[in-house]
Amino acid sequence: MAYVFRLLSWSVRVDQWAELARSLDGLRAAFNDSYVTSHGFLPVSPASEECEQDATLAGTWGTNPVRDANIAPLSPVLVLFDHLDTLASVFRSPGGVTASHTLARAILDIAISPWYLLEPDIGERERVRRYMNLRLQSLKEQAQLETGSESTALRDHAADRIAHIFKAARAHGFEVRREGDRYRPPYLDTQIPPTTSLAADMIAPQVPTLGPLFWRTGSAVAHGQQHGISMFFERLDLQANLGLSRRGSSEG
Repeated sequence: MAYVFRLLSWSVRVDQWAELARSLDGLRAAFNDSYVTSHGFLPVSPASEECEQDATLAGTWGTNPVRDANIAPLSPVLVLFDHLDTLASVFRSPGGVTASHTLARAILDIAISPWYLLEPDIGERERVRRYMNLRLQSLKEQAQLETGSESTALRDHAADRIAHIFKAARAHGFEVRREGDRYRPPYLDTQIPPTTSLAADMIAPQVPTLGPLFWRTGSAVAHGQQHGISMFFERLDLQANLGLSRRGSSEG
């Protein structure tokens, strides 16, 4: 009888995970429907209103920087949904406990830049600044993909695009910082906030430790370490608390 109850309990858990997978499928379907309708953003949306200011921020970085800043998040969002599809498949499988956490961490990493870039009510100038900082970060990482030569087609292309961003940024009154750093990306005015800071704001701003905790425990690197493995299989807090209680009672 105990074996039957264990089987029933397992089937309930499986059904709960399957239900979660179906909810991810529904999220994907809702996104697809809205994307097919708008192909980006609606004509009467705040993004559309911001795009009316494109001419005031045009320059060597592009003729439509405001529209680019509002449309750029679509690419990572499409990648995010690809990860969500895979996460739904893992939820439906009998294994993949640690893998589901790693996928969730990857989804968080991907979601951060669209969330940061599409923050409401920041205005077109700030949105373009954030977008250009993300572009500078990407171009710097792209240039560092090739090593062993100071001048390659990839590096030269990245350097050219970075120079165009710098020129337009200065023309529009932005301050270019960390321009000569060999390894770290340059930025305009202020740096992109750290991932842990953005994760805290995105997941639970009222509990600022929750986002960074989720981000760290989702790391595949952490899962290969003792504390990460123990997280899935042991209740370490129970033993620690009992130990403290015994110590406290013996000392009292």
